[in-house]
This record gives sequence, C-alpha cells and structure tokens, in this order.
Amino acid sequence: MQIIKYVPKNKETKIDDTKFYMMKDYEKINILIDDINEKFFHIENAYLVRREIYLHLNKAVNIETANAYSRIINSLRGFFAPILESTLSFYTIGLNSLVSSNDKQSLEKLVNKLQVNGVDYRQNLEALRKTHENTLKSLTDLRMGHFAHAGGIDLNLVDPISEDAHIRLFDDLKNFLNKVNLEIFHNVVWYMDEESREAIKDTHDIMNNLLRGEAQRLNEIDVEYISDTFTAERKKWLGK
Repeated sequence: MQIIKYVPKNKETKIDDTKFYMMKDYEKINILIDDINEKFFHIENAYLVRREIYLHLNKAVNIETANAYSRIINSLRGFFAPILESTLSFYTIGLNSLVSSNDKQSLEKLVNKLQVNGVDYRQNLEALRKTHENTLKSLTDLRMGHFAHAGGIDLNLVDPISEDAHIRLFDDLKNFLNKVNLEIFHNVVWYMDEESREAIKDTHDIMNNLLRGEAQRLNEIDVEYISDTFTAERKKWLGK
C-alpha cells in the first residue's frame, strides 16, 4: 500500500482538538476517510495502469518501441482488451462514486457526516466540483453511456478528458482529503509521486517480460524451423 499517514512536525491547525475528539461520530469519520483514501488510491492506480499501456502504444513517444509493444498487445488481445475495458470502467465509475454521488464511500457522505458533527467542508467540496465541472461531466456521460446504460448516449459526443485534467483532479482530491486529515486528525496522507508508483513500474515490467517472452518464442520457432529443415534436407542429401 502506498498510502502512508504521518504527523507533520509543525502541526498548524485552527481547530480545537477537544471539539473533534468529542464528536459522536469521530471514530466512524476516521474509518470513513481511511476507506475513501484507499478507494481513491485504487482508482488512481487503475487510471495509471490503463494510461501506461496506451503510452507503450503511442508512436509519439517512440515509433520503434510502439511497434514492438503493439505486436505484443495485438497478439494477446484476449488478455489486454478486458484489462483496458475493466480499468476504464473501474476508474470511471469509481471517480463518479467518489466525487459526484452520495455513495457509502464518497466525499458527499464524508461532508454530510462532518456537517452533522458541526464541521462544514461543503464549500470546499463544491469548489472542487466547480473547478472540475467539465471533467466530472465527461466522466458522468461516459459512465451513463458506456457502463450504466450502454447505448444510451453517443460516446462520440462525450468530451475527451485530457491527461492534465485527470492529474489536476487527482491532485485536488488529494489536497481536499489531506485538508480534512490534517485539520481533524492531525496527519496527512503521503501519496507516492508518479515515478515511484508500483502501478506504473509493474505495468512497464509486465510489458517488457512479454516482449522478452515473444523474442524467445520467435527464436525458438526459428530454431525449430532450421532444425526441421536441416533434418529433412540431410535425409535427402544422404539419399535416405
């Protein structure tokens, strides 16, 4: 797990500790925000795995490597097609559930629980939604059109979401969650930077292992062909 909580050395908070420890739902809120952090961790990883696979196919990154990796992916469509579809489904539905719904593990549920206990983060949540309004709308359209009610919307009409838009949304979600963590529980969650993420490293390692395996398979095919051809021609040459 790459979510690590720690207590900052210089804790700066305007909130009275006693007020929060006496909240009737303090423990429940603590559990809820931990569950939300873990849910978000898996959502972001699903996005990164899918993006990493497509980066291996992107000729704008490098034509030679894209051609090599595309041969691997095309030869294993039965594996990669459901992986790409399931990661798209997971992070699309997951982000909608986290940000735009009132599901059990959502920001809406967290804000509502905090309001009941006298703490108001409603403006913070609404500001986040407003900032990422277009991205969230595209995610909702994609969810409703492609997953919840397939065929109910023309997916060509869904506005594409840029890489930058995803990253900005992820960063603002981390900031929102850490604001709550810091002000209420006096700790923050350290999210691994992108280059350290196992989702990225492991996806790249899998692609390379498949590339090595394909090279070995082709080499074995060449060896078998040469061996079989030699054996047959040898018999002819010897007149057997």
